[in-house]
Amino acid sequence: MSWDLDEAAAIAYALAHSPVLAERADLERVADAGIRAAATVDDPEIRVGRTAEDELLGTSRKLGVALRIKPPAPWTLDARIARARAERDAERSVSRAAARTLTAEIQELYADLAFGDATQAMLRQQLEVRRERTRVVTERAERGTATQVETLLAAHDLADLETSVSEIEREQRRARGKLTALLGVPDAQTWKPVIDRGRFEAIRVGLVAATLGHRALAADPALAELAARVDAAGAEVYEETTRRLPALAWVQVERASEGSTSEWSVGAAFTLPLSNVVGGKLAVARAEAQRYRRARERAVSSILQRTRDAVALVEETGTHARELAARLAPLDTQLEALIAQERAGDPVKLLLLEERHLKSRRDLLEASYAHRRALIELERVVGSPP
Repeated sequence: MSWDLDEAAAIAYALAHSPVLAERADLERVADAGIRAAATVDDPEIRVGRTAEDELLGTSRKLGVALRIKPPAPWTLDARIARARAERDAERSVSRAAARTLTAEIQELYADLAFGDATQAMLRQQLEVRRERTRVVTERAERGTATQVETLLAAHDLADLETSVSEIEREQRRARGKLTALLGVPDAQTWKPVIDRGRFEAIRVGLVAATLGHRALAADPALAELAARVDAAGAEVYEETTRRLPALAWVQVERASEGSTSEWSVGAAFTLPLSNVVGGKLAVARAEAQRYRRARERAVSSILQRTRDAVALVEETGTHARELAARLAPLDTQLEALIAQERAGDPVKLLLLEERHLKSRRDLLEASYAHRRALIELERVVGSPP
């Protein structure tokens, strides 16, 4: 396979190779096995014994063979299986939540890399401008046509920008390292993230919070997990309720033989739920079920609020980016015209104008970055691109 991965390819690779999701898959298999374990009933027993009776009284020795079966109460078995299935569904929901979080983290890191690469390119241009400005001011100071303050300001601005360039480079290395770990890329395997600038700079506004809120509720894995927990708690309540009923503990069929003579007997035992009638297990199960039901209700309100907040942030950042682009476009045109006019004029003024032009482009880049992060958060809440 090619190790030049764009965002979509990186997400697909991570979903297939992420260590976190591999651990989640193991937990799901354990939960699946729990369903089979819940459906398992006790094995029948075969009991063999010989009675040694007093020969002085005219009695003899008998060989007894008994088959004992311990049938489970149907309602208890159904409750166990239902609880195990609900626990399995809850584990699957947790896995879906982990996959959604992983996807959002990869998207954020790709946005960080796109922003970092674009910022680095602009900072390098700005760095060239500041170095040239420092050189010109230094030469003027040597000729006595520039003050020491101007020289110090130019040197300080240059040092400050060089520090910013170093910080961006460190952030880029950190983002690539974190991305490599999230994807589960094998050790010593070199790879390269492919950045889509068009995706990074796309603007989305005019989204409807109510519609997206319904989508979020339908697809939210945390809400699905709570629903499964409610089902599991309900099965626990049902099982504890049925424990208050008398139940058949075992049935036994026995044959006692002496020579050619045989005797058959049938026996049964019942449990009397004296402790379960007065015990607190049912109260605990009911309280647990109520806790999950209330948590689910709170989760619904939280998801709707998160959706509204995420939509509001997308609208705010998207509107700001568009307005900034519309406001800077004529200013950039004017700056370019002024730069052309100053070609034969004061070189320091020309360099300051070029630096101001680069600064406005960085402002627009940061606005686009903020909007992209807002879109990623909205997709995390809704579960799919808005």
